[in-house]
Amino acid sequence: MKIIVYLEPKFERPEDADSTAVFTNISDEGKAGIEAALQIKEKLGGEVTAVTVGQEPDERVLREAFAMGVDAAAMASGVEPTLENIAAAIKKLAGNVVLNGYAGRKELGHQLGLAEAEYKMGMDAKGQFISVAADSVKPRYMSVGGVYAAYKHPITQLI
Repeated sequence: MKIIVYLEPKFERPEDADSTAVFTNISDEGKAGIEAALQIKEKLGGEVTAVTVGQEPDERVLREAFAMGVDAAAMASGVEPTLENIAAAIKKLAGNVVLNGYAGRKELGHQLGLAEAEYKMGMDAKGQFISVAADSVKPRYMSVGGVYAAYKHPITQLI
C-alpha cells in the first residue's frame, strides 16, 4: 500500500525567538498527518511518501518528514499550490491512501475521487482521503540519527 501525505510548508517564525532557536518547517497539522500515516503503515504495511507543492517548495519540509520516518518524498516546484496542482502531483504518485496535513484542503479528497474521512486511531484506511487535525494524534519526535539520515534520501521532482 502506498500512503501519501500532503504537507503545506510553515513559514512562521516567532517574533520573540532568538537566533539560536531551532524551528520546525512542518505545521502541527502536517506533523499529525505524518504520524497518522506512519501509524497506518505500522498497522497495514506499505510505504509513506510526503509531498509538497509550490513555486519554491521548501526542501527542508521534506527533509524533516524523512527525519520523522517517511520512506520517500516528492515535490512539485514552479507551480502555484492550487487544488488542481496539488491533486495532479498526488495523482502522479498513485497512492492508495492520501492524508491531508493541512486543514484548508478538505476539498482535495473530492478532487482525487477518494472517500473522505477524519483520522481515528486504528482505522482501516484503504482507498480514502483522510483529514488529520493537529490535536488528533501526538506526532513522534525526530531522532538525531534520523535528522542526519534525512539528507541522504533523494527527493523526486514531479513537475
